[in-house]
Amino acid sequence: MSKKHRTARPQPGPEPSTPWIYPLTIGLISLGIVLGLAALVAGYLVVTRSPSPSEAAARAAQIPRAGAQELKNVPAGQQVAVQGRISRDNVPLQRNFVLYTHAHETTIGCRDKEHTPCMVDDPTVYPDRMTLELDDGIVTVMGKNYALYGLPATWEPHSWESYKGYEIGNLVTVVGTRDPAADGAVLLASELHSGPYGDLVRDAQMSAGSTLVFGYFMLVVGVLAVLGCAVGLYVAITNHNKAKGTVRERVGQLDKRE
Repeated sequence: MSKKHRTARPQPGPEPSTPWIYPLTIGLISLGIVLGLAALVAGYLVVTRSPSPSEAAARAAQIPRAGAQELKNVPAGQQVAVQGRISRDNVPLQRNFVLYTHAHETTIGCRDKEHTPCMVDDPTVYPDRMTLELDDGIVTVMGKNYALYGLPATWEPHSWESYKGYEIGNLVTVVGTRDPAADGAVLLASELHSGPYGDLVRDAQMSAGSTLVFGYFMLVVGVLAVLGCAVGLYVAITNHNKAKGTVRERVGQLDKRE
């Protein structure tokens, strides 16, 4: 009597993807959603809390203008604008510059893997103090790291090096508050504008416009990131579930055959 040989049950085979790929994919997509939401929040805050160009221009136009003698009587903490020319009494820091930025070519820190030279900006060099000549006297400008609007003077000693900044004789408008601890006309600067008092309004308008453009850009990036990651998450979960269903279906078919 012949013996019946039982056929070995074939294995369903490995799952179509490596087990760690799915959770890694879900984690990366979730991180993308979080970053997209962060961009949305940042863009929303910038757009809703920043003044419009017209509002910024109106605020700048309301800043009172003061001369050297008037500045001495301005209450401490009150914002004022002073227009004058950079005095010859200032000691130049580089060539004829009393304040400047320096850019030069280098291969250090460039993104190009082939070590192609790129331009790098060094930190802005501020004077310890800067004196301005006004029609009615001298104003001393103090402070560092104040905002710069326009760099009127340029010097390129080499093709791979350039200086930009403010030179002796340049007409400027400085926004700040009177230094209560100093005697005389001393201004603690918060902004330095190239040109006459009227350019203050123009610079404020342009700055506000640039800020709003950045805010709307962040909103668009956030929306695209969240939508793209949401679609990717849906596709990843759907494909994973289909793969699991296919494996179960194969196991079930094998069980029926037995």
